[in-house]
Amino acid sequence: RTITKTNRGSNIYGCDSILTLHLTINPSATSEERITACDSVVWNGKTYTESGTYTEVLNTTTGCDSVAILHLTIHNSVKNETTATACDSYTWTDGKTYTASGTYTQHLQTIYGCDSIEILYLTIHNSFKNETTATACDGYTWTDGKIYTASGIYTQNLQTIHGCDSIEVLHLTIHYSD
Repeated sequence: RTITKTNRGSNIYGCDSILTLHLTINPSATSEERITACDSVVWNGKTYTESGTYTEVLNTTTGCDSVAILHLTIHNSVKNETTATACDSYTWTDGKTYTASGTYTQHLQTIYGCDSIEILYLTIHNSFKNETTATACDGYTWTDGKIYTASGIYTQNLQTIHGCDSIEVLHLTIHYSD
């Protein structure tokens, strides 16, 4: 807004003097902005990584103060890492069954639309099955330390050093002495 004011008076010599003031008042400006972002946002040249209310004092084109207010909500991306060890297979959160050791990754989104990365470091130990065919006279001593005197199929259910099933099968034929 512009104001004009005139004052009449006299100078130091007693002559008329007119003083006119043309005053323009430029208003300051205030703006508010609400932003929701994933991880970070750049606002007025600065990077913000945390939710909060931020105020920046700037100058308008006429040199007056301009106050900018940012109401910021930051949602962070998520990175979850899982280390798993299993016998033969492993079913992960994606519903898939994995049968080989390796590193597996899922790219998802949070409920806010931000990145969510799931990483699985998987070690698979396989079950073990060993079959032995043997023929003996009168008796046979197997790995379990027992002496078998009759023909047949014998099974031992054991565990590997990793806790997985280990099955030993003996196909035994016994011939008897006369």
